[in-house]
Amino acid sequence: MKTPLVSIITPFYNAEKYLACTIQSVIDQTYNNWELLLIDDGSTDGSYAVATTFNDSRIRIIKQENGGQCEATNSALKLVDGEFIQLLDADDLMHPQKTANQIKKMVNNEDYLGVSKWCYFYETPKDAIIKDEPVFFSGSVVDWLYQLWANDTMMHTNSYIMHRSLLNKLDSYFDESLLFNVDFDFFTRLALVSKGIIYTEDAIGYYRKGVKGSKTFNASFAKQRSALAARVKAIRYLLKKNDSSKAKEAAKMALTLLTYSYPALLPYSKQAIQDLGLDGFGKFGGSKFKAISSVFGYENAIRIKKFMGI
Repeated sequence: MKTPLVSIITPFYNAEKYLACTIQSVIDQTYNNWELLLIDDGSTDGSYAVATTFNDSRIRIIKQENGGQCEATNSALKLVDGEFIQLLDADDLMHPQKTANQIKKMVNNEDYLGVSKWCYFYETPKDAIIKDEPVFFSGSVVDWLYQLWANDTMMHTNSYIMHRSLLNKLDSYFDESLLFNVDFDFFTRLALVSKGIIYTEDAIGYYRKGVKGSKTFNASFAKQRSALAARVKAIRYLLKKNDSSKAKEAAKMALTLLTYSYPALLPYSKQAIQDLGLDGFGKFGGSKFKAISSVFGYENAIRIKKFMGI
């Protein structure tokens, strides 16, 4: 098997508590031909000192003024030497065989976007909770995005692996105007320039939950609006390339699920649905919410949810 160089990108900001474990999970990979780009995005804690404790020539540390996750990641994407590229958040981990198993499947499928199994944990990977997610399959881009957007699921950032030729097809990388849900837009565009999605079951990424101060912890309204902007941007790309009924349903559900999570977005999501030419919200929610929705309608149920916290 060919062993192409894999560039792993880890932007960090005040990640002192978890960064060493994240770096160690890269060093522990059974696949040895990698480089790790650590981007210190203006940390004010001891993160940079932690990064410098690792004596490995495959690790590069870049220090910059704080500009946000998107700017830091974009800086690294312009510097990578690898044939394949993957991202790794500064508080997450990889199974030791993740890179080897994923590269084995992707090395002759450079025109495809690779994804892997992921699971979440709180303290150590020994506590990881693995579920069979709807996106754990190989398939066409539209079929895969439908499962991603129409279900209460995600594909975690460190699960993706891409050949640099896919990146070269993009007009831009991460949108630096976005504050939240930034990967939604980026990976949608990346998927749409690929020939399809390839899933590697025996490659596992670990997603740490319960981190105070993380991107998803108590999202401000400004971040909620940014998440909506990211989804609208991604949906426009999808519908421009494929306006099938399945693509439209996926788009509708992407906005429905976001609004269910953040009811304050209702008027903005409703306007987005109209602007995109979609036929209203989809159906989603628990049994209590669905009961209220059946009586008062989905939009009124969202309004009730906002005030009652259902």
